[in-house]
Amino acid sequence: TQGLQKQYEENIDFANGIHKIAALAFIHPDNVINTFTDLSIHLDDTFQTILDYFEDNYIGRFRANGSRTRPLFAIEYWNVYERTKNQQMRTNNSAEAWNRRIS
Repeated sequence: TQGLQKQYEENIDFANGIHKIAALAFIHPDNVINTFTDLSIHLDDTFQTILDYFEDNYIGRFRANGSRTRPLFAIEYWNVYERTKNQQMRTNNSAEAWNRRIS
């Protein structure tokens, strides 16, 4: 991970690729898988480890029969498209602040 952090800090193209992956959280949930597939095609091999991790945990691995495995975290749990559109909170920061105040 140290190498990835250094790349992120020093290589603007690498940082932009990471931002594109992170931006998947802000697009309509119905478009996440196709957009991820497009990113996987257009990002170079430098991103393969990150894309594999993201696919396993947040998208689901593509199977030979055309379906996908169940990801560790389903899209509806991490996608913030609707919350952003409706100007709702996207994090639990306020809950954490409240917990800190009472502890």
